[in-house]
Amino acid sequence: MEVPVFSHQKPIDSRVAAASCNLASGPAATARIIPIARRTLFRSLFTFLTLLSLPAAAGIVRTLDGKTYEGQVSLDPSGKILVTPIQRGAKPISLELSTILQASFRDGAARDVAAPPVRTELGKLPPGWEALPIGPQIQPHYAKYTDGNYSIKSAGGEIGAKRDSLCLVRSIVPGDAEIVARLIDVKNTQRVVAGLMLRSTPEPDSPYAALIYTNTELFFFRRNRAGESTDQGTIAVRATTPLWLKLTRRSGTVAVATSRDGNTWEQLASEAFALDGPALMGLAMCGKERGEAMGGHFDSVRISAFSTGAAAMPTTLKRGLMLRSGTLLADAEIARADDSAVRYSKAERRDVSISLVNVARIIFRDLTPESAAKIPEKRPGVLLKNGDFVEGTLRAYRDGRIELSSVLFGLQRFDANNQVQALILNDPEPRKGELIILTTDNSVYIARSVKIESDRLVVEDSAGGAFTLSRSGIAEIAAGPGRLEPLLKLKPIRIEPRPTRSGEGLTVGGTAAGLPMSLGGAPVESGMTLSAGSSATWDLGRAYHLLTFRAGVPSGVAPTVPVRFIVLADGKELFRSKPRTSLDEPLSGTIELNGVKELTLKVDPATPETAALAIPGLWAGLALAK
Repeated sequence: MEVPVFSHQKPIDSRVAAASCNLASGPAATARIIPIARRTLFRSLFTFLTLLSLPAAAGIVRTLDGKTYEGQVSLDPSGKILVTPIQRGAKPISLELSTILQASFRDGAARDVAAPPVRTELGKLPPGWEALPIGPQIQPHYAKYTDGNYSIKSAGGEIGAKRDSLCLVRSIVPGDAEIVARLIDVKNTQRVVAGLMLRSTPEPDSPYAALIYTNTELFFFRRNRAGESTDQGTIAVRATTPLWLKLTRRSGTVAVATSRDGNTWEQLASEAFALDGPALMGLAMCGKERGEAMGGHFDSVRISAFSTGAAAMPTTLKRGLMLRSGTLLADAEIARADDSAVRYSKAERRDVSISLVNVARIIFRDLTPESAAKIPEKRPGVLLKNGDFVEGTLRAYRDGRIELSSVLFGLQRFDANNQVQALILNDPEPRKGELIILTTDNSVYIARSVKIESDRLVVEDSAGGAFTLSRSGIAEIAAGPGRLEPLLKLKPIRIEPRPTRSGEGLTVGGTAAGLPMSLGGAPVESGMTLSAGSSATWDLGRAYHLLTFRAGVPSGVAPTVPVRFIVLADGKELFRSKPRTSLDEPLSGTIELNGVKELTLKVDPATPETAALAIPGLWAGLALAK
């Protein structure tokens, strides 16, 4: 999923006019947009189940006030989440569960590549590292390693054009990986470009992504395809060295972050960026001066390679038992069921009986979003493997056989193992859970309350009672819908231009053209569309500090002309997407709104043709946190 994430303190200047996002911040509003990976859990869960899924060496925690902490994440017996930073000597950070936006437990998800030696013979680079010239060089490049310090120089180079010229001190990573380094200094901030780079090949027009420091500013540079122009955007300004930098490649996404101490990181940007197979990862140095080789110094360089066994958000509903609360017990074994109760087993819960009124679905094989969309509302029955739905009430389930009483067809029998995808008993009625817990077996718990006991989490579910989860089985903890208020419950104070009978302007709960409410092929339960050139404004009364959202052009709209999605706070632009069509993956993110009185969402035409056609932009998952 592509998740553009940028934070600015001033508008993009003419050098970066092609930037994919533009944010401005001031005393009343600080913008931090955090990448959020949202996955479908069921039709009724599409709109509120939002969990963050970000790469980290051990774990990552984000709080409702926009701060990010990285390190070993654990459950503290005092009832808090404890983050022990990676850096030696750093003190553990204790966080209340009530302050958590997302906590990702990633123990064992990454391993550090062998640390380089303190010294090498005659300043040679450590084994596995090479100083590689990219493109033509006016003078020979220079790279030396001493006492953990990398000294790099080049001359007459350039980064950001169609063909690059620089010195790349690189290692080779076979797949997903992360590089962390501290940029100590550069000789001349106006004449030197330095940073971290992920690159497909040594060719000067090769696809690459980089976190770049130059002229006291940070840039996110990216070339998606060989020979294309570089897409570049300012993501932080007035940055000074020494400065910690991080670049992560994971699951078709590149993310960049910065830190002042190497412990607490600020996520700056994350973009879809797919490279097949091995890639070059390392330290980029580009001296622009033609008559003199210029550069700078890095230290604390670390590359971590990610294993494939890390926890990830489920893309489908796993086989198991879904409760009416929205909780999904993946891989729960169903012993039997009748018109009053279901008996199941999962982990330490053996042969448990739960009232039928508290059960929503029995899922016999993994259910995709497309299959789930075929289940009608308020109608019990069975969803067959071929996609047909047979309405009827459950008589009994035993030994893999379902007996269904159908008004149209009388008593029906089905082989659950070979014919049925899911048995539909009731519609889910998700409660306002305070927290959402994702486990490594792809279970999802909508928690009414959570209590930490030693290294276990006791989750209270409104339909299933108390569940005890071991620390080793927890993948993600995130703020639940009980902490988020739907933006669409508030009435806009202003719509510009005013909606017309032709459907242009604002449409809540549908699309102006009557198209399905769908983003990226997945149904949207609640959302609104704004035609290109339209905006809607809400009075927040300075009562909220976070906005979560998904945005994109609805599925079914011809991908002929693009639009941009824009967020403003008190008239100041916080977020501007790059041009998007219905073929692009939906945006998703969280924006900090501290002190904001008026919030405005806009869809702007990216071309004159867009304005003429009134292309709709769909906003979904709009929620506010206090």
